Amino acid sequence: MHGLPEGALALYPEEVYREMRARELGDLDAVGASFAARRSLRRFGALTRTDRLTPQGRVLIPETFREYAGLTAGAEVRVVGVEIGLEIWSPERFAAEMDDAAAAMKRRAEEEFAGAFPAPPTTGGRS
Repeated sequence: MHGLPEGALALYPEEVYREMRARELGDLDAVGASFAARRSLRRFGALTRTDRLTPQGRVLIPETFREYAGLTAGAEVRVVGVEIGLEIWSPERFAAEMDDAAAAMKRRAEEEFAGAFPAPPTTGGRS
């Protein structure tokens, strides 16, 4: 179980998590010199825990993780399957994330379109 920077929780199989950690720790000199890398390591350390499914196939989400992800015990959540695991979102945060993703995709499309069809050069005189 891992707290994502977007404010959701991720559940990864242990082998996926270990591979992610190995990549993150790949260049320790770079980690020591990078504010962003150290911040990421702190988040990984503080917001990650190993757990197992209960015999009923359930996952207990500790209070600190629920607070981090804006989840309320007994309330509705969004469980999203991703290629490497599952994400657990509060419905409000998931909606905001989808809005942000759509806006980012729109900006990217506009930038690509503008690059493919640059504006014609302007002339100083009248036409």
